[in-house]
Formats: sequence, C-alpha cells, structure tokens
Amino acid sequence: DHFILDRETLLPIRMESQRGRDRDAKGWHRISLAYSDQGVVGVKETAAGSTDVDVPLEGPTWDGNLWGITFAALPLRAGGRYTLPFWQYDKGRGTFTIRVVGSEMVDTPSGTIAAWAIDAGDDPDHLLRYYIAKDAPMELGYRAGPFRQRLGGDCRDIADRPERTIGTVALARLCSSAFQPPPFPFSPVPSRASITSSPPTLKF
Repeated sequence: DHFILDRETLLPIRMESQRGRDRDAKGWHRISLAYSDQGVVGVKETAAGSTDVDVPLEGPTWDGNLWGITFAALPLRAGGRYTLPFWQYDKGRGTFTIRVVGSEMVDTPSGTIAAWAIDAGDDPDHLLRYYIAKDAPMELGYRAGPFRQRLGGDCRDIADRPERTIGTVALARLCSSAFQPPPFPFSPVPSRASITSSPPTLKF
C-alpha cells in the first residue's frame, strides 16, 4: 500500500493498493482512492469487476489500512485511551480503539528502547499488542496471537521447521520487516508527506 498524507495530521490524501500479479490470483485487487474534506472517491477493481467509490465523510477520517504509524503519532501517556474514526475500502466506516496498557523495553538492532505497550485495532474485542518508542515515537513491532513482527527479525526458525513451511513466504515478509516505510513512486510536495518513521503528534 502507498499513501500520501497530510504532514500535520496524517489524514489521507491519496491511497493506492495493488495485490497479486495475475487477475485470477486469490485476493487480486487494484485500489485507487482520493480523500478530501467532502469524502473519498476512486475505483476498487477485483477479479469480479470494477466498482466506483464515492463515499461522503463527516469530519476528520483516517485511512483504515494505516495502523502502526497512525498509532505512533498519538500523544501516548500512561493509561491513555483514544479513538480515531477511519474508512477502509473493504470495511467501510469504523473506529480505531487504542489503549496504553504499560511500558516495556524492546530489543532492536540499534539497542534496547523504552516503549509504550498499547492494545489497538479496529475491533475493541480483538486488539493487537503494539510497541511504540517513547522518546522518538515510531512503531517497533506488534504481536497478534502466535505471530509477531519486530525490527530486524528473520524467518530462519520457521524455514527450518518442515511443519511450518506453508505460507513461509508470507511469514518471511512479516517477521523480516524492518518497519521502514517502502519507497514511494512520487516526490512529496511541501504541504504533503510520504510516511516517515517518526510521525507528527496528533492533536486531541
């Protein structure tokens, strides 16, 4: 997924998503969305056909596909609880729930970093555990059930276990991610920002 965001608020301006190479591949899609104060418009194309998107939005609404970086931009504090409205091309309107549940020291390739532990997600009954650096806010990793994503991981343990070979490619992408945002195929202009590892603090 590629995003263009407002530099000050992280509100979406454009979002592009491409999944799969061949149209008949499972989950193949091409999404192109443009956000404004009035709503979101664009096109959602799947193997079943193409659908125009034209949805009015009321008030600031974040993109439902951008999780960790959005959570890292919140003014996190001990015991803090937050909600953020979002719109997502499959789920429609929703609300992110974010709860600061504690502090932990997280190992990273640069050393051990003090982090907020937060439970967050789009379903208040099934939240993921995220780790957000305190001093220079950025996503350090997350945990979802038996799976986790962290800075500098790799999948050697999974690849060496035959019983876990199904989905190794997808798992490799998950656990080897360095949490640096992918390069964007455009040059940001001054009033906009591509994703950075240290987002601004959202005002509440």
